[in-house]
Amino acid sequence: MPTEKIAALLDDWSAALASGDADQIAELYAPDAVLLPTASYQIRLEPGQIRRYFRDIMQRTPSARFMEVHSRRFDTVGINSGIYTFKMHRSDGTPFELVCRFTFVYLLFDGVWKIIEHHSSIMPDQL
Repeated sequence: MPTEKIAALLDDWSAALASGDADQIAELYAPDAVLLPTASYQIRLEPGQIRRYFRDIMQRTPSARFMEVHSRRFDTVGINSGIYTFKMHRSDGTPFELVCRFTFVYLLFDGVWKIIEHHSSIMPDQL
């Protein structure tokens, strides 16, 4: 399978993020996934924690635009890494953007790609 399928998994994640439905995005993650999120100090290690993180983020009307993507596949493992812009809104409704580095690692479970590892961090020049 070409890496285009792996890259397309980012479209699924982005659409789930834009849906505003924390359950929809949490379903993309494996039960034992690890999430190192952009907007939290806490590493998320179980489905409930991942769902709560996205439920909280959804209140900020997030969206993601992938600017640079590097996709690879190794049998039942897929990896997307690169740079994306994460747009959110402050509590007063003012939009802001964070340019972030990201890595998604996927594992193929019964024909379905699930995120097993997700790391996102802002670029150093924004600190």
